[in-house]
Amino acid sequence: MPGSTTRRIVFLAYEDMNLLDLAGPLQAFATANRLGQAAGATLPYDTVVASVGGGSVMSSAGLAVDTRALATLDGTDIDTLIVAGGCKGEEFTVCPDLVDWIARHAAGARRVCSVCSGAFVLAATGQLDGRRVATHWAWAERLQQRHPQVRVDADALFIQDGALWTSAGVTAGIDMSLALIEADHGHQIAIQTARQLVMFIKRAGGQSQFSVPLATQARDDGNFASLHSWIAGHIDQDLGVARLAQMATCRCAPSCASTPPRWAARRPRPSRRSAWKRPAGRWNRAPCP
Repeated sequence: MPGSTTRRIVFLAYEDMNLLDLAGPLQAFATANRLGQAAGATLPYDTVVASVGGGSVMSSAGLAVDTRALATLDGTDIDTLIVAGGCKGEEFTVCPDLVDWIARHAAGARRVCSVCSGAFVLAATGQLDGRRVATHWAWAERLQQRHPQVRVDADALFIQDGALWTSAGVTAGIDMSLALIEADHGHQIAIQTARQLVMFIKRAGGQSQFSVPLATQARDDGNFASLHSWIAGHIDQDLGVARLAQMATCRCAPSCASTPPRWAARRPRPSRRSAWKRPAGRWNRAPCP
């Protein structure tokens, strides 16, 4: 594993945070550590989960997380700060003590990151002023309204703007973490981590790529769920009526909002200009060099 420096990654937790916003990125770095240990290298990361007061912090999922008090980190070297997102209800309330701590320590970190609505916390510190940032699509408009000086991109999975990294909701935090690992230790370590997590290392497109298939499945009674899934995985192949009829397991039900060809026409194609492209094939194949 390239490099011999152990980087300290501090995850900032608070009451009612989204559990996966914390656990997903945390597991990505833990997996990179396990790969480094197996290779006989210095552990690449020292991960710390911290909160204002320390102790047990309850997530919105009802699972408590053990944390260190932020005060115990004063005077220590911090490579990367990652703020989890999430809250209960439809109004994001920022913890003033957490905002104050970030404002005092962000300049000393090499990178500052947020997952999902954790962008509200960073925005309250002024870290996002004039920057292009990502957040969960459901919170993008509210973030823009509360902080008009921030340039919110409602479609991006994650965005790097210098030392600032922000991601969309939930699983997009894992996408961002894989990119952070790749920036630190190269493509091979990142792709090995992604394979262990059963993840694509670089997903094509943005958050909007999920809107059409998910909205269609929400309206479907289940008769065409498998066909929709097959179309999504074969979007660049023959989707003529004969082929779709061959793949379908039942006739079109009245609940299906559109014909399969019309649904496929609305399915976004991966952009050739995207910097983060889905690799060909499945992870059970050998990775590209």
